[in-house]
Amino acid sequence: MLATLTAIRQHLRDHDYPHAEQVRLALVTRLVQQLGWDIWNPREVRTDLAPRRPANGAPLALTLVAPDTGATTICIACVDAGGLAQPLAAVEDHLRGHPRALFTVLTDGQRWRFYYSLLAGPHANQLFCGIDLLSDEPAGVAEHFFAFLHRANVLNHSARHRAEACLAQRAQPAAAQAATPPAACLLPHFPAAEDAAHAIDKVPAFWLDNHSEPAAITADVPELAAPLFLLQRPKAGLQAEANWLPIGTMRVLMGSTAAGRVSSSISAAGYELRQHLLQTGVLRPHEGKLHFDQDYEFDSPNRAAEVVCGGTVNARLAWLRAGSGQTLGSYVTGSIMN
Repeated sequence: MLATLTAIRQHLRDHDYPHAEQVRLALVTRLVQQLGWDIWNPREVRTDLAPRRPANGAPLALTLVAPDTGATTICIACVDAGGLAQPLAAVEDHLRGHPRALFTVLTDGQRWRFYYSLLAGPHANQLFCGIDLLSDEPAGVAEHFFAFLHRANVLNHSARHRAEACLAQRAQPAAAQAATPPAACLLPHFPAAEDAAHAIDKVPAFWLDNHSEPAAITADVPELAAPLFLLQRPKAGLQAEANWLPIGTMRVLMGSTAAGRVSSSISAAGYELRQHLLQTGVLRPHEGKLHFDQDYEFDSPNRAAEVVCGGTVNARLAWLRAGSGQTLGSYVTGSIMN
């Protein structure tokens, strides 16, 4: 994900996505694929059927449909570059014509605004998160995308609970709000989902300044249920990204790379698993290395590191937290102590 965000940031600086069609096709679709959605399945990822953009400037939508019992949907509405740097009332009014979703996300490629669509009232009441791909730290951006848009987090309802927690946090007393600078609302710290107020109809209105430019985020990366870790071997050209899950598993993300050859230290189980992943298409040979063509959840961080490196490594030291560089061993120990 970090490599993808870095590439997208450069395209944004080069003004390569001026139109809503390009934002949706080249940027949004790329990100949602990284977040576990099957972009080739029209039952899961749907686009507007109109061949041309409506003359009234209405956003172009890409809808994510989770295959759960409620058919949870997330609507991502795309506008031209710079479309969210202007007053938002007219753009937000177009959202009322979209089907009711769990979240509605409004983006011009650079700026992303997340609305909790099940909450009645004006859009200012529904807004729970804002992201700027150019000014916010990539590690923080990646964690928020994973928290709210990753397919697994939508399916297990943690995305919904986190959004509700953000809304509840914004509904704190005015005195507490005064101590929090407005920029801190852009990438909010997440309260524990179990402590969030889930009675959304009781959350009072809040306001986020629509016209101020987002400031760079200097706060610590928020704690999430599935924090992002990196395993890098620069000399070998390897970089793997993975989410550590509280149940002790490690989900290596699509786009990660693994060693093309194994060393003598690899275990029999590790070798067999690599061969299985090659046979099933999870791993694909590419330029002397192996490429993860989809996410894969390993039963432990050690097994994930062994497959990535092609040999035995100390996973507690090899996996480093994105942004902070904290080792996995230190992070897990701290989580248990807390």
